[in-house]
Amino acid sequence: MAHRVRRWRAPAVTATAAGLIALGLAAPPASAATDPRIDLRVLVVDDGGSSVGAITAQLRSEGIPYTTVDLDDSGRPAITDTFLSDTLGGRPRAKFQGVVLPNEAPFGAGSAEQTALETYERTYGIPQVDAYTWAHPEVGLDYTDQGGYAGSLDGRTAGVTAAGRAGPFGYLDGAFGFEDNSPSVQESYGFVARPRTGFTSYVDVPVPDGSGTGSLLGEYAHDGRRELVVTFAYNQYQQQFRVLARGIVEWLTRGVHLGQARNYFAVHVDDVFAPDARWDTERNCTPGDIDCGSGGTDTTTPIRMTADDARYAASWEQSHGFTLDMAFNAGAGEEWKSENGGTDALTGRLLADRARYCWAA
Repeated sequence: MAHRVRRWRAPAVTATAAGLIALGLAAPPASAATDPRIDLRVLVVDDGGSSVGAITAQLRSEGIPYTTVDLDDSGRPAITDTFLSDTLGGRPRAKFQGVVLPNEAPFGAGSAEQTALETYERTYGIPQVDAYTWAHPEVGLDYTDQGGYAGSLDGRTAGVTAAGRAGPFGYLDGAFGFEDNSPSVQESYGFVARPRTGFTSYVDVPVPDGSGTGSLLGEYAHDGRRELVVTFAYNQYQQQFRVLARGIVEWLTRGVHLGQARNYFAVHVDDVFAPDARWDTERNCTPGDIDCGSGGTDTTTPIRMTADDARYAASWEQSHGFTLDMAFNAGAGEEWKSENGGTDALTGRLLADRARYCWAA
């Protein structure tokens, strides 16, 4: 899977310098709000589930401000018009640029809180993420018994659609897989369904035991509102969420937010002072291991860096602007010296260049 660095912005979003200084964005035109200010903060309605927790973790890792309303807290604030918006300096203000919900209607369809939230989204053009829900017409999808699927997604391969690549998931190129770490444990459950009018799929998967493809993640535009509908369960550590996390946040914020997303890459060199055995292709094992051949006897030449290898590593680091993480067991170096005349050129070279590396014992 290749990654391209790309910033996505929805055409409807514009921001003036004054608006950015005020930490606000101009909202799409709305009859009930003239030139409103939209604060760069996300509202998270948390039911304690892993899906909302995963998106919250992504917001936190990128440094995006958010406010959490805990549904299990009896003292939580009520979702009302005044909680969501007010007037600041004579200018209408939306307090949140996006909303994360555990599902499409956690307060109950038609309830006062749900109505207040939907009115707020419609008035200010605020997008909503349904962190995990099932496939049904109320979220723009057919039921799964209409050519879809409900069940385990372990080991399935999904792909970003053309609409997804042209939008918030443009940094992805190619398919990605759902984790399948244990055949005895169901790790991912989801609903694969056909889109209805108003639904644009961003992530598809072939329908298991069926034909064609169905959506696992997409945008449902209806009634003057936009929802990002996710129909598979996940947590913040699973590969499938890690691949999509950045795009979910970009969709939610329309590509304009405080904080930043970063990708980290590190190389850990294990036991740098220690020798290691070579793989025996004939016995299909590592000599020296208890289950390798007769008594685990190692008759091969051990692998160990030389002083020249260490000198080259330091030079490579400098020329590439990259720092290697050296994991070490100092006792292995002392053991090598005791078995080889009390000297060790490798240890001497690494110690001379020790400031060039990151060390981990």
